Amino acid sequence: MFLIVLVSLAMALGLRRGSLRNLADIPLRGVWVPLAAFTVQAALVHFPLLSPSTSAKIGPLVIMVSYAAVFVFLAVNRLQPGVKLAALGACLNLAVMLANGGYMPVTVAALERSGHLDRRVIREGGVYVYGSKDVVLPDSDIRLGFLADALSLPRPIPLAASFSLGDLLIAVGASTFAYRAVSRPRQGTAIALPGAGGVAQGGSGGSRERATAGGLGMYAERMHRLIGRALTDPRFRECLLRSPAEAIRGLPFTDSERSLLASLRANSLEEFSRELDEKVREGLVGDRASS
Repeated sequence: MFLIVLVSLAMALGLRRGSLRNLADIPLRGVWVPLAAFTVQAALVHFPLLSPSTSAKIGPLVIMVSYAAVFVFLAVNRLQPGVKLAALGACLNLAVMLANGGYMPVTVAALERSGHLDRRVIREGGVYVYGSKDVVLPDSDIRLGFLADALSLPRPIPLAASFSLGDLLIAVGASTFAYRAVSRPRQGTAIALPGAGGVAQGGSGGSRERATAGGLGMYAERMHRLIGRALTDPRFRECLLRSPAEAIRGLPFTDSERSLLASLRANSLEEFSRELDEKVREGLVGDRASS
């Protein structure tokens, strides 16, 4: 529950600079995967629809499969902000659960601090926490205890709960993603087009051209599309910054434009645009001097 609270707070902060409509522009892939995984996990583990004995038997398998599905989702979307940190947290949680029979271990002391002792239930010879994936174990029996649900938000703090180091990393990663996603410029937000007197729109096909003297109209349109794609496609942006020549392979640029773009070295799209602007201006000055 505290994860939902942190993500909500991060989104609220992001709304001071952006809009919830920005979420529609995030190029996340396979969102249905974690949604389906957690739905199955909730139905069979957190709030079991089956008998307690059946839930106890299949619980570890369901948790492992659902975590595997989440890892696939995180790997596919690893270039999004905060995702790598969330993936690290998920790895830590998975490690401690595998070491303790498939459930997340929690101590009686941690449950007492969070005020959840009344949620303990006994089934199949073990003590579990109802509505969670936790198994109650003595400190001496927990393997990798520093990764267990040993941290707590104590009563009377609202939404008091026990959580792990992995949960904390997942919360920070998810909050980072939520803040960046909401506060980022929307697709369609204009940025200065280097040396062409126009603007680039953050979309794969949307572009506006304001042609200038010297026949830069077609150049402007190609740069609009290049920068617009980099704005909305993290994987393409990473490739463009790492190796411009590789990123534009197959795209409709002239040989001189390819050489110019291949010569750029930048750590951010803003820096890339600025260097491109300088190169273009140098070229324009040289052309005018020679004429």
